[in-house]
Amino acid sequence: MSDFSEGKIRYLEMIQGVVTRMESNSFFLKGGTITLAAGVLALSSAGIHKKYVFIAFVAIVVFWVLDSYYLSLQRKYRRLFNYIRVEESAPIDFDMNYHKADRWTMGEQRTSFLWCWLSLTEWPFYAVIAAIVSILLSFVVAKSK
Repeated sequence: MSDFSEGKIRYLEMIQGVVTRMESNSFFLKGGTITLAAGVLALSSAGIHKKYVFIAFVAIVVFWVLDSYYLSLQRKYRRLFNYIRVEESAPIDFDMNYHKADRWTMGEQRTSFLWCWLSLTEWPFYAVIAAIVSILLSFVVAKSK
């Protein structure tokens, strides 16, 4: 195990701070999605209009896209973190551009938006909530006819 210089430790802490912010953004988006879905379900018993259910469905999809974007950024910064941590030749220049670790791989980490959108932390959560709101929307539309 190599000894890390003070500069390398500070650089890694700075990158870890970005990863932590991405994780908290993801947490807040998931919490907002659950709140939105619960509100729509609560209002559905009171005879909610179909446009509000549709707006909630669109908002859930937007939250899913944003959450996947944050997960993609989080994975890219984790790759930068590992690159700086492992590579002896990695420059300690405090550059936060994650592209400098693009050609370096330590294992295969899928960082593209599509991989993140379909990851096991994203699609089951959002797909189930979107399906519930879609079913509710179909009931509201059928009830209004």
